[in-house]
Amino acid sequence: MSVEPPLSLPKKVAVTGATGFIGTSVCHALVAAGYEVIGLSRDEPKPDRSVGGVTYFKADVTKGNIPDEAFSGCGYIVHLVGIIAENRKQGVTFESVHVGGTRQVLRAAQIAKVS
Repeated sequence: MSVEPPLSLPKKVAVTGATGFIGTSVCHALVAAGYEVIGLSRDEPKPDRSVGGVTYFKADVTKGNIPDEAFSGCGYIVHLVGIIAENRKQGVTFESVHVGGTRQVLRAAQIAKVS
């Protein structure tokens, strides 16, 4: 299966949750398909989760601290941030991550004019 963008959109994509299990695989596939990939993650990627050719930014989508340049020039955003367990003592809930984090990503995408 070929992954080709429409001609009018840039071949640059941002991936949130880029160092997670699924995010790492998605980044590998996008780089292999010739995309410029921007990876966002709460922490620096560990060596086994770092994908060559990906530019990483530290970002916590639940807090909205997505660097302005992370989505700049992107034609797409693949939003893969998610949790499988809550940690209420640290304020990490399904709602704060899945709903609140998605709102923050959408807000940053609007500011960066990602279509």
